[in-house]
Amino acid sequence: MSQVKLEMIWQHEKVLPYILNDLKKQIETITTVHGIVLYGSRAKTNIENWDTLKGKDWDVVVVTDFPIVNTQIWTQDENYHIDLRVIDKKRADEILGFLKQTIELYPVNQLKQPF
Repeated sequence: MSQVKLEMIWQHEKVLPYILNDLKKQIETITTVHGIVLYGSRAKTNIENWDTLKGKDWDVVVVTDFPIVNTQIWTQDENYHIDLRVIDKKRADEILGFLKQTIELYPVNQLKQPF
């Protein structure tokens, strides 16, 4: 993504509210959001150390009634590089069962800090 600002990538105080509010609202204009899960580098790292992940993107799975493709259009305007998958429950069970470490952001926020 050519619009990415690297200094914005790891700033959880700005990125997480975007994921949980703006992005979630955008998806819910199409289908119900059943869950949002963080995986990848941030799910494997304590939140206190996320500032050491500068230059890393956000890896997010959103569970909905049906998959949605071409979701990168929702992340370009905000200058955040988010590896975003919007998938159905069956596919989520397959993917999330394979991933060893994940953090649920919605409906239960498993992070220590509220966002």
